[in-house]
Order: sequence, then structure tokens, then C-alpha cells
Amino acid sequence: MQIKLVFALLGLCLLAPASYAQCTALKVVGSGLTSLNKAISPPSTIITGNNWNGDFIVPPGARYRRYVTRVKTDKNGQYDLKMVLKYNDDRGDVAYEQPARPMGNNDTFTMTGRPRSSKQQPFQVNVLVGGPAVVGNVVTVTVNGCTK
Repeated sequence: MQIKLVFALLGLCLLAPASYAQCTALKVVGSGLTSLNKAISPPSTIITGNNWNGDFIVPPGARYRRYVTRVKTDKNGQYDLKMVLKYNDDRGDVAYEQPARPMGNNDTFTMTGRPRSSKQQPFQVNVLVGGPAVVGNVVTVTVNGCTK
């Protein structure tokens, strides 16, 4: 009986790594870093823009089944959140969108999106984090491409 239990546990241990998703950190456009850390600027005006958007590069030839964005905040507030998968046909698919989402001090929120198909992968993932109520708050954003 004990030998069967040991073999059953050993079998579960051997299978476990295969069930975990394999994810790769994507790089921020223009920086080579895998995380974007910024203080949220005031909203855009006719003269000035804002820094609410950040783009992450999907490596050419990559075949991910899903894209996972994590946003970590430094302060309480109502954050506008949006994740868009950008394609070479000049269109973007909104994977997630929620205006004024309440988040607390040091909260982390996860957004997930799936590509159109395994053959139609985005070339970038655009993440919008901002809002008039959270100007000056600092956020850290990461995006991973996952094969499972």
C-alpha cells in the first residue's frame, strides 16, 4: 500500500511542471525593460498629452495563447484600466476595459487577453493606466506572453 502511494505521489510530481503556464516577460517599447514604472500625469489637453499608455513588444514569431498584464499601485484611487492587443492590420482588440476601478495601496490587478488565433498574434500589447483621480500616483505595469 505504501509503495503504491509513493508511486502515485511521484507521478503527480512529474506531471505538475507540465501543467504550469510558461510565460515570458515582454519588453517596454523603446526601453528594453520588462516593467514600466511611472507617476501618472494629468489628463491630456489640446496642447499636452498624458502618459497613461504604455506599449509592450511581442517578439516576431511568438505564439502565445494569452497575454497577462499586471498593474501594481502605490496609493488608493480609481484607476482607468484598458488592455489592447495591437495587430498588423492597424486594428486593436480590446481585451479588457474598466474605467474608475477602485484599487488600494500596493494592490495588484491582473488583466488577461487572448490573441485572435494562434496564427494571428499581436505585435504589441498596449496598456492604459491613469485617470484624473490618480494623478501623481505611481504604478508599475508588466506584461507576459504565456504559452499555456
